[in-house]
Amino acid sequence: ALAVLIGEFPSQTAARLEGRDTSPVAPQVIAAGLPLELVRRRPDVRRTERALAQASALTASAMTEVYPRLSLTAALGLESQDITDLFRSDSRAFNVGPRLVGPIFRSRIIEAGIEVRTAQQQQALIAHEKALLEALVDVEDALVAFARTQERVQALEASFAAERRAYDLALDLNTSGLRDYLAVLDVQRSMIAAQTDLTRARTDHVTAAVALYKALGGGWEVEAPALAGAVGAEPAQ
Repeated sequence: ALAVLIGEFPSQTAARLEGRDTSPVAPQVIAAGLPLELVRRRPDVRRTERALAQASALTASAMTEVYPRLSLTAALGLESQDITDLFRSDSRAFNVGPRLVGPIFRSRIIEAGIEVRTAQQQQALIAHEKALLEALVDVEDALVAFARTQERVQALEASFAAERRAYDLALDLNTSGLRDYLAVLDVQRSMIAAQTDLTRARTDHVTAAVALYKALGGGWEVEAPALAGAVGAEPAQ
């Protein structure tokens, strides 16, 4: 399925993924500054933006119908007092002059057309503003989810590290004969549970990162320097 999505044969995709860690890792920091500029890359926002531009152009075109049009006309004919001289070269007549055409009898039609185009432009503007607001809400929700999942990962990393130290200590005590092996198994069970929770939290964090990329419209490198509104913090030591 992945090969179909990226337009490759399965063998090509397998060769690219061979030898790589299949577990995705979310970045610690995502450059989320200037979200309004970033969300303009979203397809839904770009679609409404182009619709607004088209409606504005049609409105401007309709308004030009109000003004009279000036055109340059030319006429070529034959002129002679005697029919026998009608086809002589000196009987040709040529006339050039401007022609002014005004919308005197079409003013109501033009005004109605302008009103329709203006209403359509207003509708396009409202749709574009709505798309921008919805995009910003998506970004805000995705930022919150990313930050929360990151905090949970950091907390569970610390918890798993503590469980791992407890397990190592239990093994040492068992080796020294100071603790039975059943106690070691109990500590190991707690360590495995902490590791399972950490794995799930990391998966949720990656999912939140993907949702944030989608909300921002994508189109940038993860390694880009964090902007003023960067999200994320250094991992817990």
